[in-house]
Amino acid sequence: DILPSVLDWLGYSDTLHCFGRSVFQKNVPEPRVAYVEESGVFQIMDGRYLLTFDGQKVLQLFDYQEDAYCSKDILNEKKAIAAELEVRLKAIIQRHNRAMIFNQLR
Repeated sequence: DILPSVLDWLGYSDTLHCFGRSVFQKNVPEPRVAYVEESGVFQIMDGRYLLTFDGQKVLQLFDYQEDAYCSKDILNEKKAIAAELEVRLKAIIQRHNRAMIFNQLR
């Protein structure tokens, strides 16, 4: 969220292709979400849960508010939450790949 925050602070108002939001935006309707990819494993973290995904299937789901060390996988207990986060993560992956193919990451 650094780039959109700095540009917002500077008053930049042109279109920006970015996966984050300015920290200065108020009244954001949905919880902030973080996306990470490391060594071919994708992660999505919302206000409560952390989901890991290998590009084909969900690997793990953690409730990091209750389990700060992410030691208890709750994937089998919270399948609906995992499915929702998986769809959101796949959408971001697809959006990023499309932007790369069409050279739209600026």
